[in-house]
Amino acid sequence: RRQGVHQACANPRLRSEHDAQLERTTVSFYSHMDSMMSRLREWPELLQGSLDLHPRHSPDFGLVVGKAVTNLRVAVDDFCSALTNSDDRFASISVDHGGAAKSSRYMPMATAKGAISAKPSVKHQNTVRLCDLASTHDAENWNRMHKHSFPAVDLAVEDGEPESLDTPDKKWHDKCPSGVFNPQDPSRRWWDKIVVILVVADTLIVPFQLAYLPYQPHSFLMLTWPWLLTLFFAVDMLMSFHTGYYANSQDGERPGRLVTHTAKIARRYINSRTFLLDLVTTFPWSQILLGLAGISFFEPWKTQVVLIIGLVRLVRLLRLAKLFDAWERVEESLGSVEQLHVAALLRMLITTFFFCHFNACIWWIVGQHKHPLAAFMSKEANEQYEGLPHWTTMERSDGPGSPSWEWAEQPVFTAYALCFYWTLGVMRTMPSEVLPANILERVYVMVLMFVALSLFAISIAQVTQTFTKFT
Repeated sequence: RRQGVHQACANPRLRSEHDAQLERTTVSFYSHMDSMMSRLREWPELLQGSLDLHPRHSPDFGLVVGKAVTNLRVAVDDFCSALTNSDDRFASISVDHGGAAKSSRYMPMATAKGAISAKPSVKHQNTVRLCDLASTHDAENWNRMHKHSFPAVDLAVEDGEPESLDTPDKKWHDKCPSGVFNPQDPSRRWWDKIVVILVVADTLIVPFQLAYLPYQPHSFLMLTWPWLLTLFFAVDMLMSFHTGYYANSQDGERPGRLVTHTAKIARRYINSRTFLLDLVTTFPWSQILLGLAGISFFEPWKTQVVLIIGLVRLVRLLRLAKLFDAWERVEESLGSVEQLHVAALLRMLITTFFFCHFNACIWWIVGQHKHPLAAFMSKEANEQYEGLPHWTTMERSDGPGSPSWEWAEQPVFTAYALCFYWTLGVMRTMPSEVLPANILERVYVMVLMFVALSLFAISIAQVTQTFTKFT
């Protein structure tokens, strides 16, 4: 090495190459230091925001945590100040290339033109390979700090060169092979939003149809809607085979790397829980059974087949897992503590709404004069169950002299509104105008009250905690 340095000093051409190599190394070092300092300053704020999301055990604990975060912030500021002073001391070096040119910070060996060259084979003087800088974040810092002094750095990546370990910027998001979607592509995100909307709609329709709508094999909800969902989610599965992913430590790839190889994408998707869930919920089970119910051979068991069709349609509710995954991605994309608080509040409200909707459907089914599994029960058992009192068939009156009526005779929307309102009343332990009338209904109400009271307590605690942190 010593001999090479002497040769470089003696030979002007070697000295120029040596200076260029030293220039690239220095740029990478100082850019990396700038990136590290900016991230160090973010850590205390992120830590403080994370601690604010969780309830504090006691006021003393809050004081201790606040003091510790303050000490960490002071230590980070001291470290960054010391490193900045070191940068300023070394940045005072000036290099004379035909005229004295005082170098700028983070580029102490820069020439008067400010050109950054990766190696002599690079054609454009303002082009630098991604592997010559610490990360794309470093390049952004360079362009931001030197936009008035030097040309912008163009990160032109050559084949076979390593990528940044940081999260790529939008410029790199769009670079995928033909036929492969980037997970951050706007069109792919819009497709995911449509998936969420259809999952929510189907999750609300399936239990409502089973509870309140009669069996109509040729209706839109029984025939057309399931086939539309099957076609849509089949296309969604196909797109999942052609959507890249960012590798983690368990994928055998470098963490943070965008994987666009179709074979790796397919292998990862097939081995995941998502593929099994998509396959089970997309396969047209109910449509096949509906076709079998129309065959004369199955006519003696038509009642049982119709009941099985209704139960099989409940498999589509497993798509709710997609909502959980989508919500986690939404929370990960939020950039402030306030947004996380709002997301937590919305999550609790949405959970409460779905709970009330499901129970409104189940409570109406439990109150019918026919047993939910009447098709698989004996004739004597069905007659005995129908002879019991039911809250939907009990005669009611609006006052003296008013005609009597039953909830079973009311319109569908009126019945659903009553059951939804009744569920909210049970959650608050509020007396309701509808009471269980037989042993099955009483057992169901007891189980419901245990679950509803727990959910209501959690909801109140979550809402109180959220508003406390806002104030």
